[in-house]
Amino acid sequence: LVGSESEAAEAWTLLAPAFAAAPETTDWLADGARVTTPEERARAAASYRAPVSELLELGQASFGLAWRDEPLTGLGHEHEGELLRMLVDTGLHEHDQTSPVIWAPIHALRALARLRCAQAIEPILTLFHDNPDDDWILNDTASALVNIGEPSLPAVHRLLADEGAPQESRSLAADVLAVLASQQPRLREECVAALAGALRLQERNSPQFNAGLVSAMMTSAAVEHVGLIRAAFESENVDELSCGSWETVARELGVDRD
Repeated sequence: LVGSESEAAEAWTLLAPAFAAAPETTDWLADGARVTTPEERARAAASYRAPVSELLELGQASFGLAWRDEPLTGLGHEHEGELLRMLVDTGLHEHDQTSPVIWAPIHALRALARLRCAQAIEPILTLFHDNPDDDWILNDTASALVNIGEPSLPAVHRLLADEGAPQESRSLAADVLAVLASQQPRLREECVAALAGALRLQERNSPQFNAGLVSAMMTSAAVEHVGLIRAAFESENVDELSCGSWETVARELGVDRD
Protein backbone atom coordinates (compact mmCIF):
# COMPACT_ATOMS: atom_id res chain seq x y z
CA LEU A 1 0.00 0.00 0.00
CA VAL A 2 1.14 3.52 -0.75
CA GLY A 3 0.21 6.94 0.59
CA SER A 4 0.28 8.48 4.03
CA GLU A 5 0.08 6.44 7.23
CA SER A 6 -3.53 7.50 7.75
CA GLU A 7 -4.44 6.49 4.18
CA ALA A 8 -2.73 3.13 4.63
CA ALA A 9 -4.54 2.56 7.92
CA GLU A 10 -7.88 3.39 6.30
CA ALA A 11 -7.15 1.02 3.42
CA TRP A 12 -6.30 -1.83 5.78
CA THR A 13 -9.51 -1.17 7.72
CA LEU A 14 -11.49 -1.54 4.51
CA LEU A 15 -9.57 -4.62 3.38
CA ALA A 16 -9.54 -6.50 6.69
CA PRO A 17 -13.06 -7.98 6.30
CA ALA A 18 -12.17 -9.26 2.83
CA PHE A 19 -9.03 -10.97 4.12
CA ALA A 20 -10.99 -12.47 7.01
CA ALA A 21 -13.63 -13.84 4.63
CA ALA A 22 -11.04 -15.27 2.22
CA PRO A 23 -7.84 -16.09 4.16
CA GLU A 24 -6.36 -17.76 1.09
CA THR A 25 -6.00 -14.27 -0.35
CA THR A 26 -3.07 -13.67 1.99
CA ASP A 27 -1.28 -16.70 0.56
CA TRP A 28 -1.99 -15.47 -2.97
CA LEU A 29 -0.49 -12.07 -2.19
CA ALA A 30 2.53 -13.66 -0.55
CA ASP A 31 3.01 -15.72 -3.73
CA GLY A 32 3.26 -12.56 -5.83
CA ALA A 33 -0.43 -12.15 -6.69
CA ARG A 34 0.09 -14.18 -9.86
CA VAL A 35 -2.79 -14.37 -12.31
CA THR A 36 -1.60 -17.53 -14.05
CA THR A 37 -1.78 -21.11 -12.79
CA PRO A 38 1.24 -23.44 -12.66
CA GLU A 39 -0.24 -25.31 -15.62
CA GLU A 40 -0.57 -22.12 -17.65
CA ARG A 41 3.00 -21.16 -16.86
CA ALA A 42 4.23 -24.57 -17.96
CA ARG A 43 2.27 -24.35 -21.22
CA ALA A 44 3.65 -20.88 -21.86
CA ALA A 45 7.24 -22.10 -21.54
CA ALA A 46 6.55 -25.07 -23.80
CA SER A 47 4.95 -22.98 -26.57
CA TYR A 48 8.15 -21.63 -28.12
CA ARG A 49 10.17 -23.16 -30.92
CA ALA A 50 13.90 -23.15 -31.53
CA PRO A 51 15.89 -20.95 -31.75
CA VAL A 52 13.65 -18.61 -29.70
CA SER A 53 13.06 -21.36 -27.13
CA GLU A 54 16.79 -21.33 -26.36
CA LEU A 55 16.27 -18.00 -24.57
CA LEU A 56 14.30 -19.92 -21.93
CA GLU A 57 17.49 -21.65 -20.85
CA LEU A 58 19.92 -18.71 -20.70
CA GLY A 59 19.12 -17.81 -17.10
CA GLN A 60 20.02 -14.59 -15.32
CA ALA A 61 20.83 -11.72 -17.64
CA SER A 62 23.99 -9.70 -17.19
CA PHE A 63 23.41 -6.24 -15.75
CA GLY A 64 24.66 -3.32 -17.79
CA LEU A 65 25.07 -2.57 -21.47
CA ALA A 66 27.45 -5.30 -22.67
CA TRP A 67 24.53 -7.19 -24.21
CA ARG A 68 24.31 -4.65 -27.03
CA ASP A 69 27.55 -6.04 -28.50
CA GLU A 70 26.73 -9.72 -28.07
CA PRO A 71 26.04 -11.74 -31.25
CA LEU A 72 22.48 -12.74 -32.11
CA THR A 73 23.11 -16.43 -32.52
CA GLY A 74 20.50 -17.96 -34.79
CA LEU A 75 17.95 -15.17 -34.39
CA GLY A 76 16.75 -13.02 -37.28
CA HIS A 77 13.88 -10.82 -38.36
CA GLU A 78 11.82 -13.92 -39.11
CA HIS A 79 11.72 -14.59 -35.35
CA GLU A 80 10.44 -11.17 -34.31
CA GLY A 81 6.83 -12.32 -33.93
CA GLU A 82 7.73 -15.02 -31.42
CA LEU A 83 10.16 -12.71 -29.62
CA LEU A 84 7.42 -10.09 -29.27
CA ARG A 85 5.13 -12.73 -27.77
CA MET A 86 7.85 -13.81 -25.36
CA LEU A 87 8.48 -10.20 -24.32
CA VAL A 88 4.96 -9.78 -22.91
CA ASP A 89 4.12 -13.40 -22.01
CA THR A 90 2.55 -13.26 -18.53
CA GLY A 91 3.18 -16.98 -18.06
CA LEU A 92 6.92 -16.35 -18.38
CA HIS A 93 6.94 -13.17 -16.29
CA GLU A 94 5.18 -15.05 -13.47
CA HIS A 95 7.32 -18.18 -13.64
CA ASP A 96 9.14 -19.43 -10.57
CA GLN A 97 11.82 -16.99 -9.42
CA THR A 98 14.44 -19.77 -9.32
CA SER A 99 13.77 -20.87 -12.89
CA PRO A 100 15.84 -19.61 -15.86
CA VAL A 101 12.53 -19.18 -17.68
CA ILE A 102 11.71 -15.97 -15.79
CA TRP A 103 14.63 -14.25 -17.53
CA ALA A 104 13.42 -15.09 -21.03
CA PRO A 105 11.43 -11.82 -21.54
CA ILE A 106 14.57 -9.80 -20.78
CA HIS A 107 16.55 -11.82 -23.30
CA ALA A 108 13.72 -11.31 -25.81
CA LEU A 109 13.79 -7.55 -25.20
CA ARG A 110 17.51 -7.45 -25.87
CA ALA A 111 17.20 -9.56 -29.00
CA LEU A 112 14.46 -7.31 -30.39
CA ALA A 113 16.58 -4.24 -29.66
CA ARG A 114 19.56 -5.70 -31.50
CA LEU A 115 17.27 -6.57 -34.41
CA ARG A 116 16.09 -2.93 -34.34
CA CYS A 117 12.49 -4.14 -34.35
CA ALA A 118 10.21 -1.09 -34.55
CA GLN A 119 7.20 -3.21 -33.55
CA ALA A 120 8.82 -3.73 -30.15
CA ILE A 121 8.80 -0.04 -29.18
CA GLU A 122 5.30 0.16 -27.70
CA PRO A 123 5.47 -3.24 -25.95
CA ILE A 124 8.82 -2.28 -24.42
CA LEU A 125 7.38 0.99 -23.11
CA THR A 126 4.33 -0.82 -21.75
CA LEU A 127 6.61 -3.27 -19.98
CA PHE A 128 8.53 -0.35 -18.49
CA HIS A 129 5.34 1.36 -17.27
CA ASP A 130 3.99 -1.88 -15.77
CA ASN A 131 7.21 -2.82 -13.96
CA PRO A 132 8.59 0.38 -12.40
CA ASP A 133 10.55 -1.55 -9.76
CA ASP A 134 12.25 -4.03 -12.10
CA ASP A 135 15.90 -2.96 -12.31
CA TRP A 136 16.62 -4.98 -15.44
CA ILE A 137 13.68 -3.55 -17.37
CA LEU A 138 14.53 -0.06 -16.15
CA ASN A 139 18.16 -0.54 -17.18
CA ASP A 140 17.35 -2.00 -20.60
CA THR A 141 14.43 0.14 -21.79
CA ALA A 142 16.38 3.28 -22.65
CA SER A 143 19.21 1.25 -24.20
CA ALA A 144 16.74 -0.75 -26.28
CA LEU A 145 15.02 2.37 -27.62
CA VAL A 146 18.39 3.92 -28.46
CA ASN A 147 19.43 0.74 -30.23
CA ILE A 148 16.23 0.72 -32.30
CA GLY A 149 17.03 4.31 -33.15
CA GLU A 150 15.01 6.69 -35.29
CA PRO A 151 11.80 4.59 -35.30
CA SER A 152 11.64 5.16 -31.52
CA LEU A 153 11.36 8.92 -31.87
CA PRO A 154 7.56 9.34 -32.30
CA ALA A 155 6.81 7.32 -29.15
CA VAL A 156 9.61 9.02 -27.20
CA HIS A 157 8.41 12.49 -28.26
CA ARG A 158 4.87 11.68 -27.13
CA LEU A 159 6.11 10.41 -23.79
CA LEU A 160 8.28 13.45 -23.13
CA ALA A 161 5.43 15.82 -23.99
CA ASP A 162 2.86 13.99 -21.85
CA GLU A 163 2.66 16.10 -18.69
CA GLY A 164 0.36 13.53 -17.14
CA ALA A 165 2.90 10.71 -17.46
CA PRO A 166 5.00 9.65 -14.46
CA GLN A 167 8.16 11.70 -14.09
CA GLU A 168 10.28 8.55 -14.38
CA SER A 169 8.79 7.88 -17.81
CA ARG A 170 9.37 11.40 -19.08
CA SER A 171 12.91 11.32 -17.71
CA LEU A 172 13.49 8.08 -19.60
CA ALA A 173 12.35 9.82 -22.78
CA ALA A 174 14.74 12.70 -22.14
CA ASP A 175 17.62 10.27 -21.64
CA VAL A 176 16.85 8.48 -24.91
CA LEU A 177 16.71 11.76 -26.83
CA ALA A 178 20.00 12.89 -25.30
CA VAL A 179 21.84 9.73 -26.31
CA LEU A 180 20.36 9.72 -29.81
CA ALA A 181 21.33 13.38 -30.21
CA SER A 182 24.90 12.66 -29.17
CA GLN A 183 25.28 9.47 -31.21
CA GLN A 184 23.39 10.28 -34.41
CA PRO A 185 24.15 13.76 -35.77
CA ARG A 186 21.32 13.46 -38.31
CA LEU A 187 18.80 13.24 -35.45
CA ARG A 188 20.41 15.82 -33.18
CA GLU A 189 18.35 18.87 -34.20
CA GLU A 190 15.05 17.05 -33.71
CA CYS A 191 16.06 15.54 -30.37
CA VAL A 192 17.45 18.78 -28.94
CA ALA A 193 14.36 20.71 -30.07
CA ALA A 194 12.16 18.29 -28.15
CA LEU A 195 14.28 18.65 -25.00
CA ALA A 196 14.19 22.43 -25.31
CA GLY A 197 10.42 22.36 -25.74
CA ALA A 198 10.07 20.45 -22.47
CA LEU A 199 12.42 22.81 -20.63
CA ARG A 200 10.41 25.83 -21.82
CA LEU A 201 7.70 24.52 -19.51
CA GLN A 202 10.12 24.78 -16.60
CA GLU A 203 7.62 26.53 -14.32
CA ARG A 204 5.20 23.59 -14.66
CA ASN A 205 7.93 20.96 -14.23
CA SER A 206 9.33 19.64 -10.98
CA PRO A 207 12.87 20.72 -10.01
CA GLN A 208 14.01 17.12 -10.48
CA PHE A 209 12.59 16.84 -13.98
CA ASN A 210 14.10 20.18 -14.97
CA ALA A 211 17.46 18.93 -13.70
CA GLY A 212 17.08 15.83 -15.84
CA LEU A 213 16.35 17.98 -18.88
CA VAL A 214 19.39 20.13 -18.19
CA SER A 215 21.54 17.00 -17.90
CA ALA A 216 20.10 15.70 -21.17
CA MET A 217 20.89 18.98 -22.90
CA MET A 218 24.43 18.81 -21.53
CA THR A 219 24.78 15.32 -23.00
CA SER A 220 23.49 16.74 -26.29
CA ALA A 221 25.94 19.69 -26.09
CA ALA A 222 22.94 21.97 -26.68
CA VAL A 223 24.88 25.23 -26.61
CA GLU A 224 22.31 26.81 -28.93
CA HIS A 225 19.86 26.73 -26.02
CA VAL A 226 22.18 28.09 -23.36
CA GLY A 227 19.85 31.05 -22.75
CA LEU A 228 16.97 28.69 -22.04
CA ILE A 229 19.10 26.60 -19.70
CA ARG A 230 20.24 29.68 -17.81
CA ALA A 231 16.65 30.89 -17.51
CA ALA A 232 15.73 27.57 -15.91
CA PHE A 233 18.36 28.12 -13.23
CA GLU A 234 17.25 31.71 -12.73
CA SER A 235 13.73 30.43 -12.10
CA GLU A 236 15.16 28.57 -9.07
CA ASN A 237 13.26 25.48 -10.15
CA VAL A 238 16.20 23.20 -10.94
CA ASP A 239 17.51 20.56 -8.55
CA GLU A 240 21.17 21.51 -8.57
CA LEU A 241 22.09 18.43 -6.52
CA SER A 242 21.14 16.37 -9.58
CA CYS A 243 22.70 18.33 -12.43
CA GLY A 244 25.09 20.80 -10.82
CA SER A 245 24.96 24.57 -10.56
CA TRP A 246 24.61 26.97 -13.47
CA GLU A 247 28.36 27.62 -13.23
CA THR A 248 29.08 23.89 -13.54
CA VAL A 249 26.72 23.50 -16.50
CA ALA A 250 28.16 26.56 -18.26
CA ARG A 251 31.66 25.18 -17.81
CA GLU A 252 30.63 21.78 -19.20
CA LEU A 253 29.03 23.44 -22.23
CA GLY A 254 32.01 25.71 -22.72
CA VAL A 255 30.04 28.95 -22.51
CA ASP A 256 30.37 32.14 -20.50
CA ARG A 257 28.49 31.74 -17.21
CA ASP A 258 27.80 35.49 -17.17
